[in-house]
Amino acid sequence: MGKIILLLFLPLLGFSQIEEKSEKCKIIYNNIINAIGNNNPQKPRFVFSTSTNNPAYISNNKIYFEEKLYDALLELGDKQEDGIAFILSHELAHHYLRHAWMKKAGYGFKNTQIGQTLINFEARKLEETAADYYAGFYAHLSGYKSLSIADKVLDIVYNAYQLDSNISGYPSLYERKKISDSKKQELQQLTDIFDIANLALLTAHYNNAVDCYEYILNEGFTSREIYNNLGLSFIYSALDLLDKKKYKYYLPTSLDLNTRAEIQSTRGIGIDDHKIKAIELLEMAIEKFDRSILLDKNYKDATINKAAALLLLATLDVAFEDKFFIQLKLLESDTDHFRAIYYALSDKKRDAKKYFKKENTNSIAIYNYNIFNSKEGVILNNNNIKLIIDDIDLNDLTFSFPKPYRRINKIPGNNIKIKDFKNTTAYSIGRDLIIHATNTSLFTTNTIIKYGISSELVVEELGMPNNIINSKQKKLYIYKQLILSFKENRLEKIILTN
Repeated sequence: MGKIILLLFLPLLGFSQIEEKSEKCKIIYNNIINAIGNNNPQKPRFVFSTSTNNPAYISNNKIYFEEKLYDALLELGDKQEDGIAFILSHELAHHYLRHAWMKKAGYGFKNTQIGQTLINFEARKLEETAADYYAGFYAHLSGYKSLSIADKVLDIVYNAYQLDSNISGYPSLYERKKISDSKKQELQQLTDIFDIANLALLTAHYNNAVDCYEYILNEGFTSREIYNNLGLSFIYSALDLLDKKKYKYYLPTSLDLNTRAEIQSTRGIGIDDHKIKAIELLEMAIEKFDRSILLDKNYKDATINKAAALLLLATLDVAFEDKFFIQLKLLESDTDHFRAIYYALSDKKRDAKKYFKKENTNSIAIYNYNIFNSKEGVILNNNNIKLIIDDIDLNDLTFSFPKPYRRINKIPGNNIKIKDFKNTTAYSIGRDLIIHATNTSLFTTNTIIKYGISSELVVEELGMPNNIINSKQKKLYIYKQLILSFKENRLEKIILTN
């Protein structure tokens, strides 16, 4: 009887393992889809397949990924997810680039008839090159480091499926590796530019961020996230032109990236050219948010940020007031907070107070209410702690950027130099900007601020930050020239800027 029960249980155990593998792949797939952020054309459906004759392929707006391939990629060890991400990104690249011949095509092409009945070899080679190129960047956008293992993934696929390295009518394995190698440097530069754009936005260097995001878009990599972040860069560029004694509130944008500099009154909105420029920047921001929403109508971040841009516009020109309140109707939350800030900036104190009180559970709204009630305005934390990571002094990087380093000269006005150290990466951008960021958990510092320290201990050492940014599962504490990233209340990354 016991043997019968065991035999009945074994198939269920196998099914459970298949479900577990499928769910892991589906999570990676959804991460890539969300990073691409493009619902035009409509995203294909993911199918985890138990067939064993075609590793991954597209058919009838579905992307199939075989369990056999999943098992083969276990050879990559802790980089298996990077390998899965590369193959899924490759198939999605064909889809979003609208490569018509991929309607019934596969990553490994066990069935060589595909290569014999569709488009000519050179066109196919060009599309395959583009797919690998985009795949590397899509994977990077999603947080996977697939570029370094692309060749290994090809070897695994060809070995597991016993594919001929010279399939008729299709680039050979050798040629595919050459394609991969030829694009690695170009793709590395693109991923560096994306990282720099995000760091520049986070450290309030908005012009640099704008230049980098626009370069990526001009290269053909359109995603809702890039348009959204570009729009945010325009919002904060506009805020830099406005009177900070008045525009002192933290906007409830999706990322709350307003790390406002010291209060200055020398560039107030009474100066017409500053006001006109600010309006122009905010209108540009709205145009980018609209593009983001066009790619994904359900993307909440862009909808929220568009409301923030219209809020500022309405305070500069009453003609935008109706559009602002119409946009508020599209929000699922924070509407009272937006109204409170708008009325505060419009000097309607009674209305502002009423709506601030309605948002008494929102931490940023509470902080803004305290600013609203304060006669002193915003008091920023100007703690100038001299933090040194791995004995690398930021001042030394400013005066002498050490060789060897990678150089990117593709973006006018942004001569970029990148130096990889053991646990950190340093970026020299233009003449004046240096950003130094950790990239492993093994970094050391000259203070108690080390990997794994709690946010409470950091506050005891540095005081309260000027801003706290909630981003996905992370929390960013913004200090002057210092950003600390926490996950589950433990420090995991440091970003320094001069």
